[in-house]
Amino acid sequence: MNKKLLVIIMMLFGIFSKVNAQGTAGKDFWVAFMAQDWGCYYNNNWYNQDTAQLFLSSQHYATITISAPGQNFVTTVNLVPNVTSQVMLPREVVCRYSDSVTTNGVHVVSDSTINVYAVNRYWYSKGATVVLPVTSIVQAPEYFITTSDDTYSWGWSCNGKLLQSPEFTIVGIADSSVIEIVPTGASSRNSPAGVPFQITLRRGETFQYMTTDRDLTGSIVRAKYPMSKFSVFAGNRQSWYTRNVANQGTCYSSWDHNYEQMLPSVTWGTDYTAMPFKNSGKGYILKVLAAENFTSISINGTYYGTLNQGKFFTIPVDYDTVTRISSNNRISVAQFATGGYYCSGSSTSYNPLGDPAQVQLFPDVQMGNNATVNTVSETNWWWWNNWWWNSFAPEHYINVLSRSNDTSYFKLNYRSISNSLWKADPSLYGYHYAQLKIDSGSHFMSSTKGFLSYVYGYGRFEGYAYAAAANFKPIQNNFLIVNAQCKRDTVEFNAIVTDSFSNYNWVFGDGTTGTGEKVKHKYADTGWYTV
Repeated sequence: MNKKLLVIIMMLFGIFSKVNAQGTAGKDFWVAFMAQDWGCYYNNNWYNQDTAQLFLSSQHYATITISAPGQNFVTTVNLVPNVTSQVMLPREVVCRYSDSVTTNGVHVVSDSTINVYAVNRYWYSKGATVVLPVTSIVQAPEYFITTSDDTYSWGWSCNGKLLQSPEFTIVGIADSSVIEIVPTGASSRNSPAGVPFQITLRRGETFQYMTTDRDLTGSIVRAKYPMSKFSVFAGNRQSWYTRNVANQGTCYSSWDHNYEQMLPSVTWGTDYTAMPFKNSGKGYILKVLAAENFTSISINGTYYGTLNQGKFFTIPVDYDTVTRISSNNRISVAQFATGGYYCSGSSTSYNPLGDPAQVQLFPDVQMGNNATVNTVSETNWWWWNNWWWNSFAPEHYINVLSRSNDTSYFKLNYRSISNSLWKADPSLYGYHYAQLKIDSGSHFMSSTKGFLSYVYGYGRFEGYAYAAAANFKPIQNNFLIVNAQCKRDTVEFNAIVTDSFSNYNWVFGDGTTGTGEKVKHKYADTGWYTV
């Protein structure tokens, strides 16, 4: 046997012959809550006071069962249409340990289609995320993590190591999931950066990864077994921004929890739109991450640079303006609100509204048709009840993106919005956007033609943002490779079968092709092959 190895590069090609759209609404959900405070282990002292909540809403009457098997917690909620119910969970559901398998998953099951949003609070900090139904998570998924670059030295120690704030948490959905993790930062326990390792999660089990490094962006979490299914949540315990802003000097934010569900890489697209956060101050930050090598990135139509798999650009946008991000291969785009700030270069550059927040943007092609959303209230702490803290009233907004020809189809709370609220931009060819101020409470959005939306808001040094309406049809398919080792070995390629694809065409990279869900192929020689 020739001991030279075959090296096969997966390009994840697929053929769309039928597509069933999976969106943010569903009947079955799994969610995991990441640690927000700085305690390493469960105890009753000051630093274990995370408060986990679920926001549940529907267009229909619904009976919902919420369970946390590891905490012996079960409760039932009855929904009426377009009225959000908030459910407080035991704080023990929040993941605390790093590099350990625990039973912290929270299961939500409904008899009607619902929307689920998760909120984690601690003191005057909170993070919020949309929770995707299990039908929107593909079999054998692959994820790339995005977190904020942690520029602040927190000084907290865990397992004898100084802990930074980036983290991610995995929750098992299938009966058994074999998962490979390739972290870009060392863990607070035993895992070094860049060294792959495997874990196995059963349904409802969780695995949290906390780091001693500044960033975990580009870390890979992927299935190693075809029947695996799991969700991933990522962000920062606390996020803090220091930015140099034109004509303002160095600007400093307050701190807040970043908490976002990651999207499977097969749902990523090539074109994204970042809309500004209304009244937020000086712009925002984008993080653009590549799923494939040789990914060319353009910003507002101008070439920006080329990325390889797992690499990223951090792009500051110093003005409240729309940004169009496009590429030749699949990318993810995260948008970060920088929150309230003080700038050293100007005595008037002080805005106490809001805190940092992270939201994963949806590709422009993944438009949804409806969503019921809810604003996230400020945390009610007794020492905030004074004139200084309450001198800035909370503000809540929805950003909406629509095709220009379809704006008249969009409705908020069953009513069309004024044409004057739709904005054009030179970078938005074929699209318009709106920034809608909303009252506290529940709101229903719909359009038969499709739209993307993001909900966000701020109080005094407190903020949140989450994605609301989209579809999650796989844009490209995934596959597994069996026995790709040596020259003249028979290599088996197995497509991950979903209801979005029914025809499979293979290009093996050596001039030959094949068809079918499962194919076998022999390579005449060793080398690099792109499939």
